[in-house]
Amino acid sequence: MGILVTALALWAAAADTLPPAPKADKETVQLVELFLKADTAELPPEQIPRFLSVPPASLPSKLRERCQAKQSELKALMRLSKSKKKGPLKRLGVEEKAECRIEEGSALYIQTLLSFGFDEIYEDEEKFLMERTRCEECELQEESSLTLVLVPAKKKGERPFKRMFMSMNDPFHAIIAAYRKKAGAQTDFFSMGFQGACR
Repeated sequence: MGILVTALALWAAAADTLPPAPKADKETVQLVELFLKADTAELPPEQIPRFLSVPPASLPSKLRERCQAKQSELKALMRLSKSKKKGPLKRLGVEEKAECRIEEGSALYIQTLLSFGFDEIYEDEEKFLMERTRCEECELQEESSLTLVLVPAKKKGERPFKRMFMSMNDPFHAIIAAYRKKAGAQTDFFSMGFQGACR
């Protein structure tokens, strides 16, 4: 994972030299505003692909992080829906490797992500989740709402760092919640209800 973070840091540095994204037209801005105001359950499904294709950098500054967070929420919901259809053993018989994804995000983006029902998880919690579900990190990204965010360094010359988030509506989040509740106690974590696994 360290290689991925380093590669993305280099990509982010190179991206600073690229020309800015073309400004979104008025109709696109209105679509984004609609998605940000409406409850997720009330969004027009036929417009979701178009919303997900909007580059946040093309929007007015006040909408960028909120749009990015809403896109992350919808992508997570889509992954959860797809994973649910696979049954309890998500990657049984799957030979291809899961795709690793990490996105760059500001402090405002993270704050907005949290307001959309995501919860920050930490290394020990992710480690337990991987052991409990027999999923690697990249597999968790495909089979759950796990969202990795590369946070830019506060000072020039410092490396960015990774933060991890998961929707509190994700069945796998129940494993994290149980771990937090029982951490440090002499408790059999595997007595908790089965929430699914990769294999």
